[in-house]
Amino acid sequence: VNISLIVNDSEAEQCVQALHQAFFDTPELTGHEDLNGSVDGYRDSRYS
Repeated sequence: VNISLIVNDSEAEQCVQALHQAFFDTPELTGHEDLNGSVDGYRDSRYS
């Protein structure tokens, strides 16, 4: 998944932190993604 956002420079760091928290620090996602980038058994060959 590629996501592009346009934000003001003054808000960029806050936006990155919020996105990181939403996608990587969310308890609902714990256990679904392992350290090699596969999610639920799917592995993107670009990252293998």
